[in-house]
Amino acid sequence: RPTLDTPGPTDQPVTAAPTMKPTCNPFDDFNICIALDASGSVCAPIGTRDCSFCTPTVFCKDDGFQVDTCCENYQNVKDFASVIVESLDDLPVEKSFSLVQFASDAAVESNLGSAQDTLDTINSLIYTGGATNHKAAFEKCMETFSTSNGNKKQFIKRNGRNRKELILVITDGISTLPKPDPVGVAEAAATVVKEEGVAIVPVFISDKRDPEAIAFMRRISTTGAAFDVTDFDSLDSIKDSLVDELACI
Repeated sequence: RPTLDTPGPTDQPVTAAPTMKPTCNPFDDFNICIALDASGSVCAPIGTRDCSFCTPTVFCKDDGFQVDTCCENYQNVKDFASVIVESLDDLPVEKSFSLVQFASDAAVESNLGSAQDTLDTINSLIYTGGATNHKAAFEKCMETFSTSNGNKKQFIKRNGRNRKELILVITDGISTLPKPDPVGVAEAAATVVKEEGVAIVPVFISDKRDPEAIAFMRRISTTGAAFDVTDFDSLDSIKDSLVDELACI
């Protein structure tokens, strides 16, 4: 699991020791919204280009990738999300998954449903580019925990048992929208989410060990901790410990 203490700079991904299966027992039934960052910095981490729909391709697109996927980093995010869905689906509990993609704004890509439906949606995601709006991501995830007529907890009970609700946000930077205080409104939105009893688990991807960004991730987190890796290629290294955290939080 992640720790509250900030480790010193390292050339290796900062991860908890992996576990083969969640350490808590019994597990809780759950609904989880996975929020994926598709902002410009995912495909163009150097500079200020927002890479809107992978343009200009000379700066944004990696060789060997179509414009819809744009770059290896975005593909790694999608692959990692798929692995997490598959791992959580193996847990012996009732569960439902929803999917939100965000950049300058956020969109519900799929409402609460099966793991297979979610995997199919992840596979069909298109890279958008843009700024980073965590506030919108949290609000859209919360919408997926509501019915179409606004009554919360559509899936809160199955077979008479309560379900916990989780938001897993996978991102590579702090909020840059909405102005003038994107970080402040993101933290306020996260507070509302947590006050509703929904847990937030951030996964932060950065090679800079930015103390400001890490502090932000910990403030929006339910536990005050955040998973962080130094590059997109390292996401798979935290899979087991992340699944453990999501199952046991």
